[in-house]
Amino acid sequence: MTDIPMHGAGEGVPPVSDDRIAPVISLAGARAARRDGRGAVQKVVADAVVAGPAEAEAEAEAEAEVAAAGAEADEVVQPPALTVIEHRRPSADELRALEQQVRQIESMPPDELPNRLADDPGAARAARRAENVALHALTRRGQSRAEVADLLVRRELPPEVVEAELERLAGVGLIDDVALARDLVDRLRARKKLGASALRAELQRRRLDRDAIEAALATIADDHADDELVDELARDRARRLGGLDRVTAERRLVDYLARKGHSGSRAREAARRALDGAGPRGGRSGAGARDGGPGGRRPVEFH
Repeated sequence: MTDIPMHGAGEGVPPVSDDRIAPVISLAGARAARRDGRGAVQKVVADAVVAGPAEAEAEAEAEAEVAAAGAEADEVVQPPALTVIEHRRPSADELRALEQQVRQIESMPPDELPNRLADDPGAARAARRAENVALHALTRRGQSRAEVADLLVRRELPPEVVEAELERLAGVGLIDDVALARDLVDRLRARKKLGASALRAELQRRRLDRDAIEAALATIADDHADDELVDELARDRARRLGGLDRVTAERRLVDYLARKGHSGSRAREAARRALDGAGPRGGRSGAGARDGGPGGRRPVEFH
């Protein structure tokens, strides 16, 4: 075995063999080990061999330093606590809870589905299509609620989407059966001079709500206003009947007024007044006289 001289040994000191070397951890060595971390400290302690009383005291001091160094090493080396999110299969209880939620959604009434499924791409596309179809129809003319519903159903949109769109349109005032019924009554009386029965038939044809129809017809309950309307209509029509005999002209005029929705007795009275007083220009003979008779026209000639 090779003798190794001790570093720094003075002259006259006999060499010491390597198997008798007993390194002692000094205070400086313990501090150095502390900087190197807990693993290095543990390795130095495990390899240390202590010999002699002086060395025992040094060992005690070194162990104290090692303990302190280990505690500090624990603080340096130990990583901070982490919150770990695991990707795992749900438990049986969680699966049962999910199944219960699915059953609750499936059992929801249709009118509650659109709000709950607002994030569903399919439902969103159907809602946009319903809105586009309805608005396109409403730009052409006023629509009753039933008319819009029929239009959406013909586009094969889901019932819950149709109902949601109807509620949306009603909420912003784009469909209003009461307002539409009153507007139709005013325009049809002004343009076509329709009576109550013809107006009712037209409003029903437009699929308006029954209460809306009754409310609109209640606004024309004034008999005097209706008399003026039917008289004006009868006079306009009588001007085209001058080539007919009195009986035929009166019958045709009464039928015409009835088709316009005016009652039988009122139509007959208006027809007689019109045939007696206001006729076409020139009548049967084609003369152009304007004098005589109400309105500056001579009465119709009947034979």
